[in-house]
Amino acid sequence: MFRLASSLAVLVVLAGVGQVDADNIPGVFSTGVDDLGELLTVGDDDSHYMITVAPPPVLAPCPAKAAIVHPLYVPNTSTSQWINPTGDTNDCVPHGWYYYTMTFDLTGFIPTTARIEGSWATDNNGGIHLNDVFTGFEVFNNEHEDHLSDFTITSGFQQGVNTLEFRTFNVYSAYFPPEGNPEGLQVNITSATADIIPEPSSPALLCIGAVGLLFCGRRRRRRG
Repeated sequence: MFRLASSLAVLVVLAGVGQVDADNIPGVFSTGVDDLGELLTVGDDDSHYMITVAPPPVLAPCPAKAAIVHPLYVPNTSTSQWINPTGDTNDCVPHGWYYYTMTFDLTGFIPTTARIEGSWATDNNGGIHLNDVFTGFEVFNNEHEDHLSDFTITSGFQQGVNTLEFRTFNVYSAYFPPEGNPEGLQVNITSATADIIPEPSSPALLCIGAVGLLFCGRRRRRRG
């Protein structure tokens, strides 16, 4: 009986070890694009990025908007564009923290295999947080809006819903009115993948069923 139980355990393990395939993570998008990845019209809401924290009078939470590009900012790419609260990065908005939040679901994926790559720029300072934990990627006032900085996130993912936040801080500047200065974010996602949880293979399941029936049959004969 011990040998039979051991065989059954081995088959259970083998059943779960099918071919593991990587796939795109649904719900991960660059800034300023629609569900097909096409650039939005300036002023349109970006449904993928919510501004969840912002200083008054910005009424957070609210969708970020595809925005006109400030002349000092790095240009939009063919797959991403600047977003901000107003739809124009030339506008002066209040000093303080702005959290641009995107959520995505890893149900059906293996979280430890998830990987998101891209580049980003912000005005002014910024840091990337995954599930409320700092990823180590940040930009500062001297390297913020004039080029895109690369990032690769490979840890901190969890099963189910995940939250990716690009937290920017709009600093005070003597060159702008006391009520604020320009603010914005551009994120260009180049890859977002994870391995799919493999389904048990049919032959292995049939073997498990056969061994299970044999095991039950032996127990019945012994009782008889």
